[in-house]
Amino acid sequence: SFLRFRLKPTIDLTKIFKPGESNSMRLKIPKKLTYNPTKIPGDNVLSASNLVRYSEICSSVWLESKLDSHHGSVGYYVDLDYKNPLYLDDNMTINSTVSEVKPGKIKYNIKITKSDTNELIGTCEQIGRASCRERV
Repeated sequence: SFLRFRLKPTIDLTKIFKPGESNSMRLKIPKKLTYNPTKIPGDNVLSASNLVRYSEICSSVWLESKLDSHHGSVGYYVDLDYKNPLYLDDNMTINSTVSEVKPGKIKYNIKITKSDTNELIGTCEQIGRASCRERV
């Protein structure tokens, strides 16, 4: 049978997170996350959609690691400024820092850098919330 969950705020995030707390992750860019806009061999770059995806993963997995099994996270706003490309086999570091936390909402400032040079790749702002999973 099909199971759906209704998400409703039931947890106070200010009791779990404080502004300034951060989480980071590193990732080597595999071919499946790239595209080649020039069609020139070797020009495979990380797609912006995958940069957003992994920025969100860095924050949401961290949030969910602090929640009980009855709660999940929902991201509802992402603003990405992708400044420099990442190529196939580059290593990136994503650092997510809590910039604001309210009982039902959390905002992250995310910085993406090339791991070996610390070159700024992009910045991202993400807003999410934790909600109770309830059968409908």
